[in-house]
Amino acid sequence: TTSQTIIGSWTYKGAASQFESENLLAKAGGAAASSKINGELEKIYAKIGFNTVKFTFNQDNTYTLALGKITSKGTYTFDPQTKTITLKTKLGATLNANTVTLGNNMSILFNADKLMDALKSLTGMATKINSNAATIAEVLKNYDGLKVGFELIK
Repeated sequence: TTSQTIIGSWTYKGAASQFESENLLAKAGGAAASSKINGELEKIYAKIGFNTVKFTFNQDNTYTLALGKITSKGTYTFDPQTKTITLKTKLGATLNANTVTLGNNMSILFNADKLMDALKSLTGMATKINSNAATIAEVLKNYDGLKVGFELIK
């Protein structure tokens, strides 16, 4: 992942999750755990309409998020050493996420306990997201060292 590989228009492809280490992945039950987590996140993303999200990352370090009739804009910085993107919304919220790009796919992954705040800040849909917060918390509570988010395709 480089600052150049994230530039462009990206469309939601699916939920994504990643354990911070192979050891944590093994403890959690491996691929079966990831599959279960992603499946639950997919259902929640569909309920809040996030499965239609589109991101555009511009050369000038601005981004646009389009979600139905909602458009959110802000700025971003990318740290190539840590592969971390920092999104700053127009309302001043700052969100940090790990990014992984492979060809035309990019995953944006937040610490599991920050996912809800990230979704609220990016979409401005606090009420809709809060109504699904308990479900997300239940799904994620048993997994330490988990990063969750979404996969995008160019």
